[in-house]
Amino acid sequence: KDFQTDICGETEWLMRNIVKRIISLTAALGIIGSITAGTLPSFADGSAEQPSGGPVTAISRGELPSYSEYKELNGGVNAAESSVSLTGGSYSSENGSGAERLESYEGKSSVLKWESEKGSVTYEFTIPETGLYNIALTYMQLLCHGNDIRIALKIDGAYPFDDAGDIALPRLWTDKGGVRTDNNGDQISPEQTELFEYTSQVLRDNEGVAVLPYEFALSAGKHSITLEMKAEAFALAEVTLCPPEKTEDYKTVSEGYSEKDYYSGAPVVIEGEDAAIKTSNSLIPKSDNSAFLTPASPKNLMINYIGSGNWSSPGQVLTWKFTVPKTGIYELGFKYKQSQLVNGVSYRYLKIDGKTPFSEARAIAFPYDTGWQISEYSDNGTPYLLQLD
Repeated sequence: KDFQTDICGETEWLMRNIVKRIISLTAALGIIGSITAGTLPSFADGSAEQPSGGPVTAISRGELPSYSEYKELNGGVNAAESSVSLTGGSYSSENGSGAERLESYEGKSSVLKWESEKGSVTYEFTIPETGLYNIALTYMQLLCHGNDIRIALKIDGAYPFDDAGDIALPRLWTDKGGVRTDNNGDQISPEQTELFEYTSQVLRDNEGVAVLPYEFALSAGKHSITLEMKAEAFALAEVTLCPPEKTEDYKTVSEGYSEKDYYSGAPVVIEGEDAAIKTSNSLIPKSDNSAFLTPASPKNLMINYIGSGNWSSPGQVLTWKFTVPKTGIYELGFKYKQSQLVNGVSYRYLKIDGKTPFSEARAIAFPYDTGWQISEYSDNGTPYLLQLD
């Protein structure tokens, strides 16, 4: 299983163990993409639910709206129901990109390898139905400067809204080796190293103003997408136009739960410092001398949480991988510390295996306290349950 946490605000929190009857976490978190913490904006700019009717509104090149204005202009367009996928190597034209069209690269076929940090490539395609689409890129970062990849996107030759002129694609990082120990017996965080593997990222707001991914309004028929490279290098395997994720509320999701499926075994504990994938090399495991955490030592520093001030930027994501002992319905809990937003609440966005389990998971609250807390993920004392297999 992949357990992700996302950041969406301006605050930070600590997450260390998933505790509770079934799953335990503890760490210092800021804001991220699968569990997200921070001050979340209104969901109005990111909602996938649209009223019926209404045409796609065309925007002239000289009238770039903000994304919220673009959404309002196309507020009558329904979410699409089908997807269109293009291989990275199937571009119809390029301009000064120096890109290579490869038959295969690292297990993917028809890949675009783009190392010049300049130029553009254009893809032509046909949309089967008018609707709102997310755009996802499946790519692998290439060795370059070690920063996020930055692109711009045009549809039919024009930026659809102002922020489409600068979109960040995260690099992936992981621990290099295990925890180190110095001559005094104190533990030192492992070095961070780039993770060169394919990832699929849906294009979204760099600043976290819109919580959900960008939704692009497209009419049925022929269109083009132009990607402009602004910084860094990558191998692009796929460009996918897909329907926005449909997420139901917890009440609807849990209607099919049966008490006989409730897990009753030993807790599955996920240590916060064991995050497998990070979207920033600053998301290093840390140490706290609290006896409330594990591991702990009365005399030495022990690596026992992740997050805090270095997990405080929109779009940062931590991903944990874990195995459940059996298929069933699990409770979720956290051991965390949120001492940065005084008398406030920090939020995180949770995804399991890349999917939002229910709409309430878009904004998990972590209230302020000066010390570590244990919290059941619940609605006023009624646990939110997760179906895992």
